[in-house]
Amino acid sequence: GSTPPLGLLYIAACLRERLNANVRVLDAGLEAEPLKALRSAIRAARPDVVGISALTAEAFLAHGAADAVKTYDASIPVVMGGPHPSSDPELVLKDPNVDAAAIGEGEDTFTELVRLIASEGPGWKKPELLRAVDGLAFTADGKTELSKPRAPIADLDALPFPAWDLIDYKKFWTRGSMASAGIRPYFTMFTSRGCPYRCVYCHQIFGKNFRARSPESVAEETARLVKMGAGDIEILDDIANFKQDRFDRMLELLLERGLHPTLSFPNATRADLMQEHSIDLLKRVGVGE
Repeated sequence: GSTPPLGLLYIAACLRERLNANVRVLDAGLEAEPLKALRSAIRAARPDVVGISALTAEAFLAHGAADAVKTYDASIPVVMGGPHPSSDPELVLKDPNVDAAAIGEGEDTFTELVRLIASEGPGWKKPELLRAVDGLAFTADGKTELSKPRAPIADLDALPFPAWDLIDYKKFWTRGSMASAGIRPYFTMFTSRGCPYRCVYCHQIFGKNFRARSPESVAEETARLVKMGAGDIEILDDIANFKQDRFDRMLELLLERGLHPTLSFPNATRADLMQEHSIDLLKRVGVGE
């Protein structure tokens, strides 16, 4: 199945809120010919910056996208982010079409970098400027250099809700998703980030400290998504039920507000932490797979 680009929608929302930027999101997963769609989008929008998010499995397409941007106009800054550059920035920066890579969580890093590009113009790539932006990888004197790691976002409630209006999200309602719940109208959501367990196969994007949104913020976003027409919500957290009382409060607030989306947890919850009363609450709200 495919899944909406929630990370990009968070970053887009931050760029709009903090920089009053005009943002366009192109989801390659929705395009029959992604590079063709990208070329026409670049011609139409003439962007000041292009950000490309990539998993390792999609790296070939991400580098193809970077090439398409630079072929159109070599002066457009291309910044890559997401799991692939975060795990191997040196490999990504070997591509001369990639100017910089955002490591780990992207909202603050990319917003700060776009602000720098806007204020500095063509001189934005000076290493001394890039060193001052935490969470970046870039090339200086022919070598890959990392700035100071970006501290994880402590207050997730301070982030704006994802910019769902920037994609045709109903297209996702006609295809399979991460959950095994079949084809149906749904949205995705993060209620927390990070996980303290150290499973070797897991990503490192959100770090090893559990950071949670408030139950109130989650209930408010749920209400908005239900209003937008989705009966199902897939919670993508790595460990949604790490703090059991917070997990319960989240579900209680949904019940108090009369919200009964069918919840799925495709990244799983931990059964060894799950308590019986939480299972009762889940049942009362409504749960899929």
